[in-house]
Amino acid sequence: LDEWESPEDIYEMWIFYKIVESVFESTGVKLVKQMGKTKKFSDGKYTVEYQFHKHISWRKVGEKYGLDRYPDTIIKKGSRIVAMIDAKYMYSEVSTPTTDIVSQMIIEMVYGEKNDNTDIGIVLFADKRKLKPVVIENIKGSEKIHFLNMHPENSWEVTLEKVKNIIGVGN
Repeated sequence: LDEWESPEDIYEMWIFYKIVESVFESTGVKLVKQMGKTKKFSDGKYTVEYQFHKHISWRKVGEKYGLDRYPDTIIKKGSRIVAMIDAKYMYSEVSTPTTDIVSQMIIEMVYGEKNDNTDIGIVLFADKRKLKPVVIENIKGSEKIHFLNMHPENSWEVTLEKVKNIIGVGN
């Protein structure tokens, strides 16, 4: 863990590897292939990737290249992204997710190339309190953003089971 300098980075990596472990445990695969220097694991059916590079089709006026987003973790089934996951090492004093986090996830989920979009966003946050999950949904579409508490000192295994159910891993 020496290569990560902040609790936020450590939390993101912990989430990533717990997701990897959970997804491939559910599929019955004991060994997955790490692909190149990227943090990308695949068993041929599912792929879990850290810091997915996503071009969102927006650019600064006068610039040639567009803006990019880097969701913390994506899960693909085949070539289709089934979920984007962001880890937030923070908590809020209010039970409603903050607008900036919701906006960030919407941008990551729906903007850009069609094959890089998904209907499922999951925000995992670290809070020692026992908080109920919150779901934000698109009124006119099928997109949903799930906010789940996954603190290392709480029942994080239960949260991982909820994540697997949301994305349909093992189904």
